[in-house]
Amino acid sequence: MAGVADWKSGLPATVRFENVENIQKGIEAAGEPSKAKAQKAAFAAETEAYKDSHSLEAYTAVCLAHSSTASSTSPTSLPIAPAPTRTSSEPSTTIGPYHPCHLIATSPVSCVYHHPDSTTPLAVKLITTSSPTPPHNPAREAAILKSLTHPNIIPLISTLHDSDAHLILTFPYYPLTLATALTLPSPPKLLPLLHDLFAGLAHLHDRNIIHRDIKPSNLLLTPNRLVIADFGTAWHPKLSTDEPRNQKCLDVGTGAYRAPETLFGDRKYGTELDMWGAGCVMAECLREPHTPLFESRGAHEDGNQLGLILSIFKTLGTPDPSTWPSATKLPTPPFEMYATFPAVPWKTLIPPTSNPEFAGKWDQLREIVWWLVMFEPGYRTAPEAAMEMLELAGVKVDGRE
Repeated sequence: MAGVADWKSGLPATVRFENVENIQKGIEAAGEPSKAKAQKAAFAAETEAYKDSHSLEAYTAVCLAHSSTASSTSPTSLPIAPAPTRTSSEPSTTIGPYHPCHLIATSPVSCVYHHPDSTTPLAVKLITTSSPTPPHNPAREAAILKSLTHPNIIPLISTLHDSDAHLILTFPYYPLTLATALTLPSPPKLLPLLHDLFAGLAHLHDRNIIHRDIKPSNLLLTPNRLVIADFGTAWHPKLSTDEPRNQKCLDVGTGAYRAPETLFGDRKYGTELDMWGAGCVMAECLREPHTPLFESRGAHEDGNQLGLILSIFKTLGTPDPSTWPSATKLPTPPFEMYATFPAVPWKTLIPPTSNPEFAGKWDQLREIVWWLVMFEPGYRTAPEAAMEMLELAGVKVDGRE
């Protein structure tokens, strides 16, 4: 959309420089002794926010999150920026009864807008297609969310239709994702957030619901915790009538977070699919820099699935019937099809970092990741067990509202 670029052309350089200065002050307050290094990091953070944001509000929120995160010393309070005030240079539109609305994200089936209500800022999700194809199903997304009440799952505030009969879903507006938080000079405490992720998955899996797209950008940070969002491709044992239990869609998950069973034709997969994604997220949180455990090309590129398969095999080692016994029954078994690669040692994949949050816990944290990214789905640890392992490693999650 042309409007997305308009806000950038109308943004004064003085405003951008002011944001750089604020981020720099936060970095220095967090303990960076070198003014030059703080300024360099601040310029990099502001530039990334400017490049990746779809609206002035999103850009301002990310800049505020950068500056407040860097200067925050609280172990439980997360750096969520307040919704900024709209300026005249910012594009806006009306979605149903909500005005103004500012575009922040698009997908093949929807557009998501920020509505800066003075009482409750909203994320307004407009479904743009009347014939979504599996695994996308906005009506099912709404029905699933209406059935869920949990502090680590995004609450659905309302559903309605606009004048063109397009479905509209509204949620609380949380501008910071885990993906963005991992790019900040001083990220929030990550282990309690991972505990939140497992708690949310436990609630889903107790009901045999599979999210099917666990990744950092679908994990939102509220002022106190992490919530799982974007249930647009979720599977429900009763509501997913177009996908029988043993004939589920394979085109689920995103890039480096896709589970291997979907890459080899297993349509009977279960909730263990989400645990692979959670393991990939946890590994990314522990690595420095925070890069994905596996490499994946864009979905539009040729050979993207083959590239991901090879990356998984080169990282974890080529599977065999002992590490993936159920794969012998897959339509496309992974054995004797590729060169045999040895597994990379976990101390190499996730080496110790300077983050004091992880100090003294490396063996326990690597073990959790190891139990999550097992080739055999039945071997992967359940979310409740992952939570307990974090608690045994000394992760404190009490005292948060």
